[in-house]
Amino acid sequence: MIFFFASSRAIRAKKTTGTSPYQQWCGRALVLALVRHLISWIFSYLAMTSFVLAQTATCVIRGTVQDSTGAVLTQVHVRLIDKARNQEREQTTNEEGFFEFRALPLGNYRVEVEHPQFKKGVIDGVALQVAETKNLRVTLQVGSVKESIVVQADRGLLDASDANNYPLAIPPLDSLAEFRVQTSNYGGVWRQ
Repeated sequence: MIFFFASSRAIRAKKTTGTSPYQQWCGRALVLALVRHLISWIFSYLAMTSFVLAQTATCVIRGTVQDSTGAVLTQVHVRLIDKARNQEREQTTNEEGFFEFRALPLGNYRVEVEHPQFKKGVIDGVALQVAETKNLRVTLQVGSVKESIVVQADRGLLDASDANNYPLAIPPLDSLAEFRVQTSNYGGVWRQ
């Protein structure tokens, strides 16, 4: 009895609201459109934030440590120093003499390498740009840890004053006449 009474009230409420099937369909379509827009906005936001985060810490410094004979050194203490941010990271080389520092922000770094039976090795001025990976090869000399060898990292740029020291290899113009290019057309495709 109670069920019949409740269901008849629901039927009467539907009839009195006066919503047609078209109005119900439009309401559902509006809700679906809003949900689609909201989902696309969320995905766009997540994609943009991932691009921004990818540019902040994507640099890597890796390398191997070896002795003067070229043999790899294991269990070598490697310290990476970022003086601008006053931060340090430390690692120990693996069984292949390899070390790697990931997720580094842009900047200039100093790499210090120490082993009890060798002189301390220092590479100063290792500059990192966006999404750059630096591969270092550190060679330690036999000696005391109190002694150190400091190497300034090379940026690989030529100085304008050095341009005269590197002449260009340009052949004389009369020798260019010896070069002949033979071309032929086979079925519409040019070949040399």
